[in-house]
Amino acid sequence: MRHTLQLAYTFATDALRWLLQSRGVRSVLGVTAGALILWLAWRYRSGLHALILNASPLLLLLSIALGILANYLTGLPFRLFLAQHGISIRFRRAGWLQLAAQVTKYIPGKVWSAVLQAQLIGTHRIGGTLLAGMDASIFLMLTLSGLGVALLLVHLTFFGAILWLVTWFAGVALISSKALLARLANTLSATRAGEASTLEPAAGPRSSAMSFAAGGLLHAVVHTASIVTLLMATTDFDAQSLSIAAASVLLAWVIGNLAVVVPTGLGVREVTFIGLSQALALPAEIETLAAVSILIRLAQLVQDVITAGVVVPAIVRPRALE
Repeated sequence: MRHTLQLAYTFATDALRWLLQSRGVRSVLGVTAGALILWLAWRYRSGLHALILNASPLLLLLSIALGILANYLTGLPFRLFLAQHGISIRFRRAGWLQLAAQVTKYIPGKVWSAVLQAQLIGTHRIGGTLLAGMDASIFLMLTLSGLGVALLLVHLTFFGAILWLVTWFAGVALISSKALLARLANTLSATRAGEASTLEPAAGPRSSAMSFAAGGLLHAVVHTASIVTLLMATTDFDAQSLSIAAASVLLAWVIGNLAVVVPTGLGVREVTFIGLSQALALPAEIETLAAVSILIRLAQLVQDVITAGVVVPAIVRPRALE
């Protein structure tokens, strides 16, 4: 039995490594996911058109601005994780680096953001930059999933939701401050071919748990505000429905990020959002849910295009990131 389990573990590990290595597989999955999005857009085009036609332009612009700000604020935990890997930079620069990383997420492969960020920092420690980015991704998935659960609990027990949120964020912050996420990222990176030999373990100073908690909470609140504002701009959901829909978006974002072989979780987030919304009894037709999921994707694309317009000139003139 033990031998069988070992063989199964080895097979699963080898399969995951092959998926992560194979650009062809990632490209095929990306194209398939893109085709799914286009099919959803065409299939539910009337609902999407109605949402856009009746949307509040002011709230849409506010949502996009908040989304860009949320991406910038991911520089807060990223800077702290960089410090754990012995790379010290200011928050302003870390925020710009995180905006720069948004441009690379559409390229198959997970190392390009680290390569670009290391070049902009002026360091050859691509491994440390990559690990800090992985740390930040895990951290953000944990904080956003915690806030998503809190949004679902708030309708059952307000104080229970607050207690959950405080406990969850405190736990995540404590783990992060002790560089445990850095060790986890280092372990996970061993499954990525050709990268393990270039990665350095965490060796820098450890930041306080309060710094991680404050940065994570600020980002989570702004990110969620962007989602809620978009939903308010395009739907007539009441407060409870807004909470359920926002929680579904947050949890779908996390699940999409876990689908590492699909660029930006394309298709995975949309299908997950629809499934979660229906499972949580969100009072909306599937046509509306599909249209909302596509609109959220379009809003993200607009954010990234605007970000690229700001960041790309700064990449050409690196002093702008100082």
